[in-house]
Formats: sequence, C-alpha cells, structure tokens
Amino acid sequence: MLSAAGLAPHGTALVWAELKDPVRRKLDRYGLTPAIGPEHFFATLDEAVGAYRARTGAGWAAPGEESPVEGDAHPRPT
Repeated sequence: MLSAAGLAPHGTALVWAELKDPVRRKLDRYGLTPAIGPEHFFATLDEAVGAYRARTGAGWAAPGEESPVEGDAHPRPT
C-alpha cells in the first residue's frame, strides 16, 4: 500500500494542490489530514511548486523560457 511515510525514505513526498472543498472536507472528516500532514496541502499548484523549490533549491522554467539554473540542460515539457 502506498503511504506518505513509505515514500519519505526515498526522498519523495506526496502533496495535494487545488483540492475541491468537498474532497478536502471528506479528508478532514475521515481524519486523513493529520495522517497525510497538513504541510502537504496547497491551495494552488503555484504554491506547491514554490514550496518544492524553496525546500530543494530546484530551478524551473516554463516552456519556452530559459532555466534559472546555470547549466540546466533538462528538456522542458511542451
């Protein structure tokens, strides 16, 4: 079974962004928010990406933009 605790040792975190209110209320009602960790919920995708970048120092460029990380040659999604 997939669990957030099982992902952490591998340097992976499961996060949620832009959940609809009814879904979020159900997670709260079933007691899953504390199990998942409230720090894994973000109101917007931009907030989730910003938190990831702040935590890891990763750079990102939108398609068609240059990467802010010198020497970053990874292809960008199109």
